[in-house]
Amino acid sequence: DIPFFTTHLTSAPDGSAVRCGQVTALAEFIAENGVDTPFPTIVTGDFNALPDSDEIRLFGGHRAAPAVPGQVFVDAWRYAGPAAPALTWDRANAHVPDGPGPGGRIDYIHVGPPGPGGLGRVRAVRRAGDGPVDGTWPSDHAAVVADLEDTPTDRGPGHRPAR
Repeated sequence: DIPFFTTHLTSAPDGSAVRCGQVTALAEFIAENGVDTPFPTIVTGDFNALPDSDEIRLFGGHRAAPAVPGQVFVDAWRYAGPAAPALTWDRANAHVPDGPGPGGRIDYIHVGPPGPGGLGRVRAVRRAGDGPVDGTWPSDHAAVVADLEDTPTDRGPGHRPAR
């Protein structure tokens, strides 16, 4: 079993306070409806907020007090290489309407702390659907794809990596 939730927060440019309320409600919903499994909780969605925004820090719980005490989520994108293209809302995309601001990374995969043996640990992350195919963009957003550890590994004292 994998506890999995998804969301779409308000897109109003001045909606940070509303999004903070939405992520608080989301965090409370997850706390009330999560399942007890070794696999960490996964939360995906269009948060319509940049990584350093109040709502993302509030939801993550490790750069600000969490919306629900003790609840922490890691932005999977933190595991991407520093040169990895990160925009998920890109003005180069024909589906993105003209506007005053630049594009940004507003779509996320958030993962709870890994389970026993590193179960659910983020191994890699990348974008998908981030360019046109035969001249057509698949969506107005690029997707975020994360590879998670699906088999617990022994990382305790004396651990030796497999050869």
